[in-house]
Amino acid sequence: MKKLIPSILLAIVAALTGCSTHDEVEHWDDEGRIVRIIELGTHWDIYCDKSTHIAYLRYWAVKRAGITPYLNSEGKPARCNEVHR
Repeated sequence: MKKLIPSILLAIVAALTGCSTHDEVEHWDDEGRIVRIIELGTHWDIYCDKSTHIAYLRYWAVKRAGITPYLNSEGKPARCNEVHR
């Protein structure tokens, strides 16, 4: 849980400052490259980029969304296999 809180706070900041839309995110619609690996709740999911093996935390709601690398305990981007399910 201690590892999840900093990632969520970072995602909130990213969601409030982001300026791109779903249509502008490169590779988002590349079928099979970016896949959801965990559904955290109503508006939170963790995705895996199968090409880079990096996990991403995604927040989405009405007219708001954000995506940021999911961080491990060292503060570095987590690999998909490091994410606890």
